[in-house]
Amino acid sequence: MVSTTLTIQSAALKRPVRLIILTTSTNKTAICPTLFFNDGQDFNDLNMADILGKFERSYPDRPLRLVGIYASDRIQEYGCIYKSDYKNRGSKAALYNHFITREFIPLLKKEYGWKFDRELTGFAGFSLGGLSAIDITLHNPDIFSYSGVFSGSFWWRYNQFSEDDPDGSRILHEYCDRHKISSHYQFWFEAGTKDEACDRNRNGIIDSIDDTLHLMDSLSGHGFQRGKNMEYIEVVEGTHDVKTWGMIMPKFLDWVNKITL
Repeated sequence: MVSTTLTIQSAALKRPVRLIILTTSTNKTAICPTLFFNDGQDFNDLNMADILGKFERSYPDRPLRLVGIYASDRIQEYGCIYKSDYKNRGSKAALYNHFITREFIPLLKKEYGWKFDRELTGFAGFSLGGLSAIDITLHNPDIFSYSGVFSGSFWWRYNQFSEDDPDGSRILHEYCDRHKISSHYQFWFEAGTKDEACDRNRNGIIDSIDDTLHLMDSLSGHGFQRGKNMEYIEVVEGTHDVKTWGMIMPKFLDWVNKITL
């Protein structure tokens, strides 16, 4: 396993962006499965190097690249391109998307000789970074074919909570309901039974799980099916933190390996 760190200057974000790249030592070619992650600053706490090392021992002939993008103004840069939330958070989501797709990936191609096949390229993230990851994936079907979300912040809404419509105004759900979604995606979702305690609509299911399942329902309206091109893992006693996400990460990478064969 090879670890590399670098910093690049983003014109769109007007700041330097720090990155960490973990690559299996079996990667001898310019093209291989490549998985981008938001919140790359959490790679150490997630034990990603150890996890990738175990992946390499389990799949000695399968190359894999993990690209962690460090967060800065995550409350503004992460979010939904479609709309900002009711406090105007996520206002730089479109700029962050531009950085990923028009600055960073072209740089990897030009400066490092990387090649990308959309069938091998995905984006993943945790909490608000997970919302951002799937949102960018949905807006770029020519670049990404799969996305993984751990404890996604799918509650993100453009109006304040209302008792009269407790599940209303969720931005990503509305986007999926109102827009055409490419059928060539694969989605992986994780939620923990102790992600939170809130039960907004009082149905006995915490919001983190409810919002994830509702988003899967929205995607089902576009023909996606659980067990076919959508996977959901509910972690009993799982919490909203790197401990749970790191614990379940090997299962996610197993899934990535399966869908990129």
